[in-house]
Amino acid sequence: MKTIDLNEFFTKLYVSRPGAFVGLTTETVPDMRKTDNPFFGRVTKRSFTTVQIGASYANAVNNRREKEGVVDI
Repeated sequence: MKTIDLNEFFTKLYVSRPGAFVGLTTETVPDMRKTDNPFFGRVTKRSFTTVQIGASYANAVNNRREKEGVVDI
């Protein structure tokens, strides 16, 4: 796994091919709202998600409808 900064992330998005799938691991600091929380500043939340970038949702839906033989009314 490679850590990149925000500028490098946007550069990679810009040069990627349309419809590419990307796996993202993000790390954030959660709100620690409890007063005198002993874990304040020592906890991070790590999340993983897979997303598709640069794709047209409308085109994908229309292509799927065409394959299913759905006719617009």
